[in-house]
Amino acid sequence: MLKISFSETPSEKKWILEGRLKRPWVHELRTSWKKNYHTGKRRPCIVDLNEVIFIDKSGMRLLYMLAREGAQFTASGIYTKHIIEQLKARRKSHLSNVLSILLIASLLIPLSVLTSVPDAKAQNTAINGGVPRGPARDQSFA
Repeated sequence: MLKISFSETPSEKKWILEGRLKRPWVHELRTSWKKNYHTGKRRPCIVDLNEVIFIDKSGMRLLYMLAREGAQFTASGIYTKHIIEQLKARRKSHLSNVLSILLIASLLIPLSVLTSVPDAKAQNTAINGGVPRGPARDQSFA
């Protein structure tokens, strides 16, 4: 079972979770997040995990998604603190992978453009063995 409480103040939005963050309650948290999270407002969005006692893989995926969208987490237990550290490490790893890909792409795209430019040569407009000139004849050449 998972209890989700939502509070909003002028300075922050807060989701307070109690219990087990696992299926099917992950869907409920996702729905609450989508309903109450607005990217236009610059207030911190805090997910309080102090009373969470278990998080399964679907819960981890959801927390990772929330972190990418700007959620901040609070936790007091060893288990939830460990989960938050895993999320931070995964996020840093993801960001460094994205930066590596962008760096490689920024180096390879100009290189591929330089190597794919054909040599500038004049085209040969003379056609050898093309259609004969003059009037058509009823002869076949065998």
